[in-house]
Amino acid sequence: MKFFRVLVLVSLVSILFGCTTLPPRVLSAELGTQVNSGKIAKPTTIFEPGDRMIHLVVQVDNVVAGTTVGAKWYSVTPPRRLLFESELALDVFNTSADFTLTTTGDWTPGQYEVVVFLDGKQSRTLAFAVKGE
Repeated sequence: MKFFRVLVLVSLVSILFGCTTLPPRVLSAELGTQVNSGKIAKPTTIFEPGDRMIHLVVQVDNVVAGTTVGAKWYSVTPPRRLLFESELALDVFNTSADFTLTTTGDWTPGQYEVVVFLDGKQSRTLAFAVKGE
């Protein structure tokens, strides 16, 4: 009976901690100015010039040790240019990433985008805008 309990316990632990063959995948990626409990409080793709910090929260499923998520932020109003890039490592207990794009002054009105990478491969692109007065 004791052997059976140990076998069941080992099986459950194996199921819970990564004996899966499903690859990691991006579940969601949202933009906003505030994050609460690891989620964007009010998702938006339209920002004001005075929004000093723009957050990108990426949720990933099937995370295994070594999974990375990256973000490259661009201004796409000509000329297109890379503004900032960063990468974060995830694990089975931390399956979301919060990236921020900050400025000390006002944003220039125009079109922008952020490209999300999962394990070095492009996963999705989110377009956003800064509206002028």
